[in-house]
Amino acid sequence: MKIKQWTHYFLAKTIAFFLLIIMACTAVGSVFAGSLFVQENFYTRSIAEIKEGYFSGPAQSAAGSVLHYLKIGDAQAAQKYCERDNISAEVLSKDGSELWSNYDGAQTDWQFAFEYNVDTTEDARIPAGTYIIRIYLDDTFQKQNEYSFINSLVSSGFALRYWIYPIGILALILTIASFIFLMCSAGHRVGREAITGIGLAIPFDLLTGILVLAVYVAYFLYRDIGVYDDVYAIAALAAGLVGALVAFTAYCMSFAARIKLGGWWKTTVICWLIRLIIRICKAIGRAFVSLMHNLPLIWKTALLTIIISGIELFGIIVCFYETDNLLILWFLEKMLLIPVALYLAIILRRLQKGGQALAQGDLSYQVDTKRMLWDFKRHGENLNSIALGMTRAVDDRLKSERFKTELITNVSHDIKTPLTSIINYSDLICKEQTENKKVAEYAKVLFRQSERLKKLIEDLVEASKASTGNIDVLLAPCEAGVLLTQTAGEYEQRLRENDLELITKQPENPIKIMADGRRLWRVFDNLMNNICKYAQSGTRVYLNVEKVNDDAVISFKNTSKYPLDISTDELMERFVRGDSARNTDGNGLGLSISKSLTELQNGKLELTVDGDLFKVILRFKCIP
Repeated sequence: MKIKQWTHYFLAKTIAFFLLIIMACTAVGSVFAGSLFVQENFYTRSIAEIKEGYFSGPAQSAAGSVLHYLKIGDAQAAQKYCERDNISAEVLSKDGSELWSNYDGAQTDWQFAFEYNVDTTEDARIPAGTYIIRIYLDDTFQKQNEYSFINSLVSSGFALRYWIYPIGILALILTIASFIFLMCSAGHRVGREAITGIGLAIPFDLLTGILVLAVYVAYFLYRDIGVYDDVYAIAALAAGLVGALVAFTAYCMSFAARIKLGGWWKTTVICWLIRLIIRICKAIGRAFVSLMHNLPLIWKTALLTIIISGIELFGIIVCFYETDNLLILWFLEKMLLIPVALYLAIILRRLQKGGQALAQGDLSYQVDTKRMLWDFKRHGENLNSIALGMTRAVDDRLKSERFKTELITNVSHDIKTPLTSIINYSDLICKEQTENKKVAEYAKVLFRQSERLKKLIEDLVEASKASTGNIDVLLAPCEAGVLLTQTAGEYEQRLRENDLELITKQPENPIKIMADGRRLWRVFDNLMNNICKYAQSGTRVYLNVEKVNDDAVISFKNTSKYPLDISTDELMERFVRGDSARNTDGNGLGLSISKSLTELQNGKLELTVDGDLFKVILRFKCIP
């Protein structure tokens, strides 16, 4: 039968258990006996000398008891005492005269003499003086008493004084083997694969505490027992040690079974308490996190300030009379708060950089939210979301603008072909000689409106291209005053026809700017064209060029013939005109085109409306 099968049998475990107890007691007894043999010189003295040493103690006690009975005058009690212990006694005075004796003269190997003094102050029935008490032992040891027990014990020990060591070693080996077998068999039973056992439901730390308490109580019960003084005490101590050994073996078997089950610490009271404490701490932590999550930042700051202040106040109260400890606590507090403050400064700096990047238009910048906590992380994610949203909005707008430009360009291209035919044929009709004046008039209207439609399509395409930056701009140094003077010369005749007085003002020193002369001329042309259309007859038109700080400021001012009940932002939009009745020619694209072209040349166009006063200001950076 295999050893693995033996570990499942109750009989095998019972035999191993009792073998362990017996062999362990034998091993302990061997150690105790070996040390006693060395202490009592069993290897250097004869057996008679050893027995004499052990007999002398009880014999002296017996001599004292016999003298005591004689002093109280009870010789009969002394006789009974000697008969009970199977000894004989003689009480002699100092001069050798016999006071009392029950010795019959039999020969014995064991006799002891003790000297006692009886004081005159004692209330004794015998005369005061010195007495010699002789004790004679029955060397046959027929009666079972203390002397026969000592005789048997010493004789056996002396005979085994050399065998005690191999016996102890063998007992130790068998003890270890039995212990290993019991540990392997712990929890196993015949016909059951699962680990079972008595007491496995008891928490292991509680079982350990019971065992330790039992050992502690046993120690206090036995610590005052004299091993050599009382045979019964020795027996009780031995029984206690055997009981402790049994309890320890059962404890180890329970521990072995728990290890085989796995996770033995999970069923302990300590583990249960730790899990309970962890759950409580987690619940408190979740409640605190939820509170901190729902509270506004100002309340979180106030709550944190109150907590820190409370801790500081508690430290001051506790260490009020201990300045050194108070300084240590202050130092420790700062060592904890300074890293927190530095952490918050780093986090705020990250958020500040993110805000600055967004303000400067850098939509690709992302705030690093790693290692950020609570509101700071949410704020950083919000900044990243804003940048992402703005990027999407810009992309969608650019896409929309591109689609609109493409649409306008494609539609304009498709319209231009039939429009060109209309213009050409209307021109041919106008040149034809006809007697029907209405036909000639209709042809002129058709030609005029066709030309207007062509101009509208060209302006619309130009506005779309300018607003999306699809126009090539070649920046070069140019004099703003010269270009403005040329524009004024071009429109001099037309201004005169509309009864408008032109007043120009330029500095003596030329003002140079970086611009595309062709595109800037287009801006000036649109603005002057608007002045001719919408300025009040009989008023003045002012064209100024001046240098303000590092900017070249070009202004166009006129008095409007129509009420300007519209905002400057609306005037800048496409197809918006100053005359709401649309009594004049125009398509409302001039200002929009001018604004886009100005911005393409790194300039700015501003509108100002003050009553009937209409003012357009162009700003460009001056160059040396």
